[in-house]
Amino acid sequence: MISKLFYFLKVGFYSLLFLLIPIYFIFSIVFNYLYDWEIRDTIFQWKYDYFHSNPYITNLTELDKVYMSLEKIPYHKLDEDYLTKTKSSEKEYANLLKDLSYQKIYLSDLNKHIVHSYRIKDFLPREVYYRELLHGKREYIYWNVNKNMLVKLFLLRQKLSFLGYNADGFQIISAYRYPLYNEDVGGARLSRHMRGEALDIRISDIDNNFISEQKDKEIVLEILENSIILNQGGIGKYPGTMTLHFDVRGYKARWDRQ
Repeated sequence: MISKLFYFLKVGFYSLLFLLIPIYFIFSIVFNYLYDWEIRDTIFQWKYDYFHSNPYITNLTELDKVYMSLEKIPYHKLDEDYLTKTKSSEKEYANLLKDLSYQKIYLSDLNKHIVHSYRIKDFLPREVYYRELLHGKREYIYWNVNKNMLVKLFLLRQKLSFLGYNADGFQIISAYRYPLYNEDVGGARLSRHMRGEALDIRISDIDNNFISEQKDKEIVLEILENSIILNQGGIGKYPGTMTLHFDVRGYKARWDRQ
């Protein structure tokens, strides 16, 4: 009698366990979707690509079309709350930014391709405003990226491909930064990132030998120096790292320091 009771208890336990395990995983997925911004970000990307035609941007006409489709707003019409909380209204920063036009980026804009396979979100900092947009707490966020910088990125990829190199052999690590975020990440006091004129990239395998090494970085540096930036912008070399900076400030600037 006791053995039968034990048997039924054992069967019941395993049946309950079998039922609870999928419930646990379903709950975990739902919980993470609701609270984990990175999971929401990934799901929104899948959803956007499934329901929209979102081809890679393969020429400058397409780039311009996407860029010009974004809603523009001049600096002096930005929300006062945003200007204050991001320090964009502080005198030093206001003088740097007051001539700029920003773009309003809605959730539906984030995953649009704008330079080949790069999406608009790849040029945005993944900070509190970005996360609030993903969670539906904001209708839109502000973006400020100079179109000429996007063109330079496009031309860099194009040149790498033309020379037989891996045009996907680098990752964007920093583009637009509002002033407070620039301070938080240790950016230069008057960083060109705040004007949307700069890009930091991390070099990986450019020459297709399956190794990320300094000669890969030298290939990109040479192209930026002699074909892309020339005397019309800045190049930061950051020795000892695989990181490079380039910008479209309008005049020549070079530096090696981190």
